[in-house]
Amino acid sequence: MAVGELCLDRIVGIIDDLGLARKVSRARGSKLLGFARSLLLDLPKTYASLKSGDISEEKARVVAKETDWFPRDKRHQVDDRMADRLAEVGVGRLGNEVRALAQQLGQKAAVEHLDRCVEGRAVTVRPAPGGMAYLTALLPLSQSVAAYANLSRSAQSIVGTGQSEGRTQGQVMADLLVERTTGQDSAEAIPTEVHVVMNENSLFDPGETPAWFPGFGPIPAKTAREFIAQNEFSVFIRRLYTRPSDGQLVRMDSKRREFSGLLRRMVVIRDDVCRSPWCDAQIKHADHSQTFAAGGETDWDNASGLCAACNFLKELPGWRH
Repeated sequence: MAVGELCLDRIVGIIDDLGLARKVSRARGSKLLGFARSLLLDLPKTYASLKSGDISEEKARVVAKETDWFPRDKRHQVDDRMADRLAEVGVGRLGNEVRALAQQLGQKAAVEHLDRCVEGRAVTVRPAPGGMAYLTALLPLSQSVAAYANLSRSAQSIVGTGQSEGRTQGQVMADLLVERTTGQDSAEAIPTEVHVVMNENSLFDPGETPAWFPGFGPIPAKTAREFIAQNEFSVFIRRLYTRPSDGQLVRMDSKRREFSGLLRRMVVIRDDVCRSPWCDAQIKHADHSQTFAAGGETDWDNASGLCAACNFLKELPGWRH
């Protein structure tokens, strides 16, 4: 057991070493390591084509991704039989051919893989340019097609009957999605807590300092004012005081061991995303920079907003935060 734990700790350490060395997030470092292992151990001919410049890295990633659920001996078979096609077809066609061959060589394993994929269905949100965000649903193909077709038919009906009020079909579909998932009559009436940080000049006067959505980034001050003024639900304004010298949020102290309540909220607003270098994951844990066991206080200066993976990582032997 001790050996196994040591090996697991070392693997986790290698992943984070790689991420830090490449100046990317931990999750990205893990994907890079997995991709390299796949090419070297399971897809030697794909690796040889990539190394010689016959195919792009994108094509190599497609082959690795479409066979990552296959046992090693089966991946070798796919690699051998696709070797002559790698440089001849486009990325999309290559992915389809690799997937079809893998399913042909191991139909039972393919079905089991699809069943496991269904268990991974989820909904995520991530920032997009222009003060927008991507709301992504990972669903079984039949369900996603059915949902899209329903939105499309409804939008076509609204546009066709002249009820779109100048909106395009795509815009109507987006509004219908919001209305149906929130249960509201209007896509603008969203009864939820959304944090917007902006100074008083930009909030009450026509100031130009951008506002900030914690975890998503800046938006123009005028857009933020309109968001607050036009929201059909109640808006609650909380004052957060900052130091005049650098604009940093002021200290908040707590005698508790855990960061909770307003102190935790302030930490999340201040740090925005995980504080580990190059990790842009959403903050899940507010924890001590200097551990509580080592005398670290539960206060503003010793607080650190981290994703779950980075927070657990800093507790491993040999790591300091």
